[in-house]
Amino acid sequence: MRVNVDPEDLIPKLPRPRDLQPFPVCQALVYRGHSDLVRCLSVSPGGQWLASGSDDGSVRLWEVATARCMKTVLVGGVVRSIAWNPNPAICLVAAAM
Repeated sequence: MRVNVDPEDLIPKLPRPRDLQPFPVCQALVYRGHSDLVRCLSVSPGGQWLASGSDDGSVRLWEVATARCMKTVLVGGVVRSIAWNPNPAICLVAAAM
């Protein structure tokens, strides 16, 4: 018994390299509002909110899905660090200047 195999059938079908990129290649959302360097970012435990601190002396709270700035708090100095309370039942953001 003889088996006829086409050599092309032995080459595995691989996806295109473009389809294997593990990260987005186009910009989806732009968060506009700070007037100076953004020094720190923190995402809420539930992933719905983003807090940003900037050299412009403000802390901004953003809705992640829409990039809308929901609240701006002027703190009067450079914001060097920002963090969310890890307990999602208590919505609290801490900023260090």
